[in-house]
Amino acid sequence: MIGLSYFHLQDYDHAISYFEDVLLENETPEVLYNCAVSYLCIGKVSRAMDYFEKLLDLDNDYLIEPICQELIFTNCFDEADQIAQKTNMISSASLSRIKADYLFTNNRLDEALPYILEALKEINSDALKYNLASIYEKNNDFDNANILFHEIIENYELKDDEPFDFVLAHTEALKHLNISRERGSDFVNLLSSVDEYKVWLAITENTKDHNWRVSMRSRHIPVNEIANKYRGGGHAFASGATLLSLDELPLLLNDIKERINE
Repeated sequence: MIGLSYFHLQDYDHAISYFEDVLLENETPEVLYNCAVSYLCIGKVSRAMDYFEKLLDLDNDYLIEPICQELIFTNCFDEADQIAQKTNMISSASLSRIKADYLFTNNRLDEALPYILEALKEINSDALKYNLASIYEKNNDFDNANILFHEIIENYELKDDEPFDFVLAHTEALKHLNISRERGSDFVNLLSSVDEYKVWLAITENTKDHNWRVSMRSRHIPVNEIANKYRGGGHAFASGATLLSLDELPLLLNDIKERINE
């Protein structure tokens, strides 16, 4: 569609023109959504809301969460609340989490704090806990930060007889050791001398892109397919991957366990 081509080129005025021509013939959810987002991108929030509300009037409640996310990511918190109140398809905790993620990613930590605390009342998320610990740490509240960091690590404690292990290094720990994130990835080599480990990992925080980088090594067990699943790749026994947040770590560890047990 020509409208989508203009949209991807960030020529939103032309995109809107084409989208609205299509909508005269057929009001499909996809075109309504894209038209609304285009208006958001040029700062015409009221027009975007008109299209979002028309979407919901056509029983597209499954789009509630992405609509709220689009609004929050353009700093339209009140409008996101307005959309959320139209249905029970998104909880207040989920809405708080989206706001917290947006604010934290944009380094608006004081604003993110109340939303993180609100979301954690209902959502058990290591990613949220980690962000909260990071805020505590930046505010020199090291006691509460350490409590949360230890709580997160305890969730991933492996049994003594597990045939794999990993090192998890967050930014402040790397700073304390005076090493870069890239050098932190070299922690993976420290585990190579343990003969019992069939797979071992180094997981380091990448604050620039707001994700976690994973270095994976193994003995005779291919790990590149697992790496591909988590936005990475590499050789059979030496690969790299990316976790969008710590909430993906249990999934990664489970995939590794299943591969070892095959």
